[in-house]
Amino acid sequence: MLQLLTAGSGTLLKTSALQRSRQEGVRYQRVAKRQTDFVCFAAREVEEIEISFADGLALPNRLEGTTIDNRYLSYRSSYDLVDRTLKVRREFTSNVGGQVCDKEVEAEISGPLQRVARSLGAQMMFSTSHQDPAAALDSVTIER
Repeated sequence: MLQLLTAGSGTLLKTSALQRSRQEGVRYQRVAKRQTDFVCFAAREVEEIEISFADGLALPNRLEGTTIDNRYLSYRSSYDLVDRTLKVRREFTSNVGGQVCDKEVEAEISGPLQRVARSLGAQMMFSTSHQDPAAALDSVTIER
């Protein structure tokens, strides 16, 4: 098992805001009965990664993407294996009206943000036997 782009994964997009949000956001905890407004960011970020695998070695099993859409945010991830190259695309858009969110918003975005964090923590799984690209498309389920 090889972790795909999680905190501390070396040089892969270490400066990316998604990488930073992964380090901070994975530990996101809802504040029960929040009493004050909080900092949030109106922004859009796209992360695209290509990982090429050496000939003759096992290819990763298929990863299922995630789609989240609500009035405050949208997130899409996709994982496509083309020949021996895994193409990863993640897009996060915050639709909030400013840089500060009302305290009531937090209850509505908590669940979706936790799903984003789980998607960002997706892991590649490899079979122990060598596979051809068609066989590598066996599905691996990611908890959402």
